[in-house]
Amino acid sequence: MLARLSTSHKCRWRFPMTSDVAHLSIAEARERIAATAPALLVTGVRADAVVEERDNWVGDAQIDRLSVTPDGTGGISRYRLVLARQSTAPKEALATWRNFTEQLQAIDHVVDGRLLLDFTAFTFDALLYLLRSLDSLGLAEFDYCYATPQSYDDDPILDRQFDIQQPKGYAELVEPDQIRKKLIFLGFDELRADRFIRTYDWQPQELHFCVGDPGTIPDGFERSMTMLSDETRQLLQRHPEQLTRLDATDARKAEQLIFDFVHQQKHIDLVPIGPKPWTFAAASAYIKLKRDSRHHMAPMRILYDYGQRKRDRTRGIGKVVFGSWCLR
Repeated sequence: MLARLSTSHKCRWRFPMTSDVAHLSIAEARERIAATAPALLVTGVRADAVVEERDNWVGDAQIDRLSVTPDGTGGISRYRLVLARQSTAPKEALATWRNFTEQLQAIDHVVDGRLLLDFTAFTFDALLYLLRSLDSLGLAEFDYCYATPQSYDDDPILDRQFDIQQPKGYAELVEPDQIRKKLIFLGFDELRADRFIRTYDWQPQELHFCVGDPGTIPDGFERSMTMLSDETRQLLQRHPEQLTRLDATDARKAEQLIFDFVHQQKHIDLVPIGPKPWTFAAASAYIKLKRDSRHHMAPMRILYDYGQRKRDRTRGIGKVVFGSWCLR
């Protein structure tokens, strides 16, 4: 069974808070994996379902792996958990958002704290339920990694988009006249952010955008901005204070931006359609905010469209980002 730690467990940061992130080449990253060998690598892709080269950047490293992948598309909230050990046959479990924690325990693997979460290929909803389960099991401290691409293809259209909705289990009714700031993390998909704006008829003064600068690729900032409608770009030209620029690989600053917005605005709508480090930060921030008993209702509502990646959307592997994280 997955080990349950004491709820009084305090995170012991492996690195100082200000310098716990390392950007390594693919060769250096693989050397690090070989030298440190975490007890379990948690990934968002099955070995037989690789979509991009960077999905399996660890290669043939001898390491136990747990894959967490959606069993279907469009936010149906069923997930296939596959544990592949070096010494025993693989084990599988099919989980829903309701019983994710129980099914995670059912695959009978003890994690001793040396868990490495690779969120390169994770879907947002899978990250949300995984982090909730790790938190409830007391496994609040872990390491993470993320492989950046060398380049993206020139097609700005997702393979498929679904209805905009909240992840199951996180519904919250909102009064029509309640003012809520909208924090939108931008990615590289054409008019994806504007689809949210049109769907909910959001007012320009409610909007705030976060864009990668530097991005995961050299022209990331410019590419993100060209994916917006002319109307939205003109809005940001008139009101540059409604745009925040963050390092696209910095999960900690993205999480802090969310906390700052909640502190200032009390309630926000979050649209996490940007880079995976920010998606991870959004899931982590939601869990931490929900735990805060001072709030009578969830201070952050999440809206998502369950966009489906295209095969070979990116090319090559750039840097692999390593860091440590704590959910408490």
